[in-house]
Formats: sequence, structure tokens, C-alpha cells
Amino acid sequence: MVNRRRVLVACVWAACSSPVDSFSSSHECHRSRMTAAHQETGSRLDASSNTPAEDASTRNSQYLEQSQSEFAIAYLNEHHKDVLSSFVMAFSEVGELSVSKNMWMGGSYVLEEAKLSGITRDSLIIEATIQESGKSSKQQVEVSLDSSPVKGMRKKFIELPPVDGAILARSSQLPIDDFVRRMVRLCNQAKAYSATGKMIQLGVQLGGKGAGKLKDNMFLNQVPHKMN
Repeated sequence: MVNRRRVLVACVWAACSSPVDSFSSSHECHRSRMTAAHQETGSRLDASSNTPAEDASTRNSQYLEQSQSEFAIAYLNEHHKDVLSSFVMAFSEVGELSVSKNMWMGGSYVLEEAKLSGITRDSLIIEATIQESGKSSKQQVEVSLDSSPVKGMRKKFIELPPVDGAILARSSQLPIDDFVRRMVRLCNQAKAYSATGKMIQLGVQLGGKGAGKLKDNMFLNQVPHKMN
């Protein structure tokens, strides 16, 4: 009976959690099962392998850690497909093509879906499903993390200056914080304002310092009231 109550409490807590927290729980469970399943095999491979251990220079050349990248990709695909679609339209040749091809016949060139497949130091790798004249096809689109709206989309979206790396470095030198700040800029340009807080929350959950988060001691309504 006690165990049943504990399970019920856990389920209620999970249902009330934020999307990032809920996604994290299910993702961690899946990773734990995969780790347990491959642990024995991995141990045998480590014991028999003559490959030297990964050195510091190799680790430093990576952008996000593998676990961070996998989690971010899965989370964005599950909860922010609309944001990814906006990125493809705002920051890639797909947006420009849609303007020119739909100029004479609206709806002849349509982005059906955008799925994130990779994150590099410079770009988001997105698989776009395009419907053109009734036929669907997939193409790989690379969206720079420092993108500005393409020519045909500058009236629809907003252009902002790139993130200043020197300013960011003063608050955090973690790659996950760098990624989050650049993602927040892309979201603001694509007018996906509601997603910016989720990006910051995602970064904190993946070990970041909350770059971009407002400080607790920032009194936004300071005038005419002041706090001593």
C-alpha cells in the first residue's frame, strides 16, 4: 500500500513539472536503461581495445558534450518544432525560395516539417520536409547559430546584432551557455519570444550558469519606487 502511494505521488509530481523537467525525467530513464544494457559490452570493448584514451585537446575541440547535444536535440524536436520551422524559414534558403516560388501561386512551396539532427559549434543541422507542387521531399538545411534573416524574410522577422563573445565570456565560458545565448537571439529574431525562457531553463538543466537570465536583484519597476 505504501509503495502504491509513493508511485501515485511521483506521477502527480511528474504531471506538474515543467516541459523541460518532465522531458528530462523520461529522457534520463531511457538513458539509464541504455547504459545498463550496454555496460557489460562496453567493459569488454574497453578491456580489449588498443585505442588510446581521448586526450584533453580532443575533448576541448568539441562544442557541447554528447549527452548535452543528444538531450537538446530530442527536447527541441519534441517541444519546439514550430521554432525550428521558423528558423528554417527565417535563416535559410528555404525562406527565400518560398517567397519567390509562392509569388505567383501561393502554397506551391511549403515547409511541412523541420527536424533537428545535429548541433555544431557554428550551426544547427535541420532536416526539412518540403512540399512543392504536391510532392514532398527532404533536404538538409544548415542554420548558422549567428544567422540574421535572409533577404526575402527581413520584413517578416527581426535583425539583431550577433552575441558578443567577450561579454558572454565574462559571465560564463561554458559552451552550453554560449549555445543558449545564441539560441535566444535566434528565437527573438524569429519572434518566438515564448521559447526564450525555455532555452535558458534548458541550459541551466544541462549544467549552464543561466546566461541571459535576469538577476534576482534587478528591480525592473524601480521608478518611481526604490528599494533601499
